[in-house]
Amino acid sequence: MIFRNFPDSREKTGVLYWLKMKETTSNQQRKVADMKISCTPISVKAALRSGELDQRKYFELLAATGADATDILDTRSYSWFWTGSDDVASLSRRVRDCNLKIAAYAVGNSFTVRAPEEFDRQVGIVLNGIHEAAEAGAPFLRIFGGYHKDLPGDNELDYAEGFQQILRGIEAVLPEARKCGIVLTLENHGRMPGLSAELLQIMKYFDVPELRICFDICNFYANNMNETEDALRAYSRLKNYIRHVHFKDRKFAPAGSGRRVVPCVCGKGDGIVPLRQMIYQLEEDRFDGYCSLEHENPVLDEVVESLKYMRSLKECAALLYGEKK
Repeated sequence: MIFRNFPDSREKTGVLYWLKMKETTSNQQRKVADMKISCTPISVKAALRSGELDQRKYFELLAATGADATDILDTRSYSWFWTGSDDVASLSRRVRDCNLKIAAYAVGNSFTVRAPEEFDRQVGIVLNGIHEAAEAGAPFLRIFGGYHKDLPGDNELDYAEGFQQILRGIEAVLPEARKCGIVLTLENHGRMPGLSAELLQIMKYFDVPELRICFDICNFYANNMNETEDALRAYSRLKNYIRHVHFKDRKFAPAGSGRRVVPCVCGKGDGIVPLRQMIYQLEEDRFDGYCSLEHENPVLDEVVESLKYMRSLKECAALLYGEKK
């Protein structure tokens, strides 16, 4: 073996040296991931509505648990979050005062409607959300596609017609998102889209950096899904488009309840969602965005417990996958 660039090649031979050089080079090229923890106000919806929490107390709760940020819900879709609040600018100051950041903004739109005036109203919800997100300094705006007609509510469209409306809706709002510097993150929600194949094809259809994915690991097992999908398989197909992650767990529902799954505390051991595997995969892939808790059981202690579990998983993943010192 010849080492042309080394003054003394006798010290640069042997398998052990080659392996050491390979390991050192690999470590130098690797960048420690900076996955961060957030929480969506959906997790404390009951407490906010009852007055047990207000916005400031909610932000203080997150800061006390070691969270890095909060998601913010828009004024039109989630008025309960804004009770007693002034405006977007004031809210942003409250977040900063608690040493938190805004991980993402979110609207509650549904493009799967037939009436033209209602479709225009839904487009307006997203456009307003884009402006609020820009004012708040949020990098992303979480949007929905819509809801399948079999789900509860006034839903009327099946897959083909529904996805046609979703494509129309996204096309209508993308120019404003681009103008305002906001990335729209489409969530797997309401069954439309619900599967990784649907999300992937929507990404490919538009093929623009202003449209990415809010990946809800638990929604692939949700009660409203007529076909469930392995979340890790879905992640492997979508990871190049994922910019925000929703994090929650489910356990099997009691027999006779009429449901497949019910909410449970993250990390209790009775859940069916592969949360630990998901965090490890995100760390291995150097995901530098936010994992946002979306606990859907109205118990504050469970929110705190779930956030602490997320923090412990992040620390463990950094230990296992982080750069060697």
